Amino acid sequence: MHKCYNTSCPEHDAPDRCDKYVDLNFCGSLKPSIEITEPLTTAPTSALDSQVGGNHYKSYKIQPYEFFLAKQIPHHKAAIMRRILRYDHETGKGLEDLQKIKHEVELIIELERWT
Repeated sequence: MHKCYNTSCPEHDAPDRCDKYVDLNFCGSLKPSIEITEPLTTAPTSALDSQVGGNHYKSYKIQPYEFFLAKQIPHHKAAIMRRILRYDHETGKGLEDLQKIKHEVELIIELERWT
């Protein structure tokens, strides 16, 4: 058995009797200074309830990821669609999104040998 590390515990020097919380190395005489009645943070019920870096997708009736999965749209096509949906939104990246779309289309043309 482990010795209880709570020095105010009457069982502190009697490791053979202080085995209530062996793995934590303290016994039941150690009380928390505050009682926590609620979780410290509340997590959203679904990842679809939150968005990092803006809210440009939350305004749609269906989130883009739900649509992409339902329609089995490949990632490279979904990336273009996500950017086209957000480029002109206030939290979008404007010209940068459009340039990335152009680059992604050029990659598709080259890698899928459309030339």
